[in-house]
Amino acid sequence: REKIDTRKRKRKREQEQEKGNMGKSRKEEEYEREERRHRRKEEKLKRKLAETPEEKRRRRLEKKARKYKSSTEAIAGYTNENNPFGDSNLTERFVWKLKEEVDEGGSSRNG
Repeated sequence: REKIDTRKRKRKREQEQEKGNMGKSRKEEEYEREERRHRRKEEKLKRKLAETPEEKRRRRLEKKARKYKSSTEAIAGYTNENNPFGDSNLTERFVWKLKEEVDEGGSSRNG
C-alpha cells in the first residue's frame, strides 16, 4: 500500500510540474492562495464601502432571493415533482403535527 501511495504522490508531482507549477513548495502555494484570498477580500470591501444604501439593499435582497431559491429548489438533487419518495412536499419544512397536539395538551392517537 505504501508503494502505491508513493507512486501516486510522485505521479501527481510530475503532473504539477508539467502544468507549470515547476515544483513549488507547499508553503509557496499556500502563500499565493492566501494572497489571492486577501486581494479578493479587499476588493469586496472596497465595493461595499463605495455602494449607496439603495445598492446595498438591492444586493442583500438578491442574496436572500438566491438563498431562498436554493433552499426550496431541490433537496439532495430532488424536487417536489421528481423524487423517488413520491413526496410532493419534499422541499417544505416538516412539522410533526401529532407532537404539537400532545405538547399543547390536546388529544393523542391513543385517547
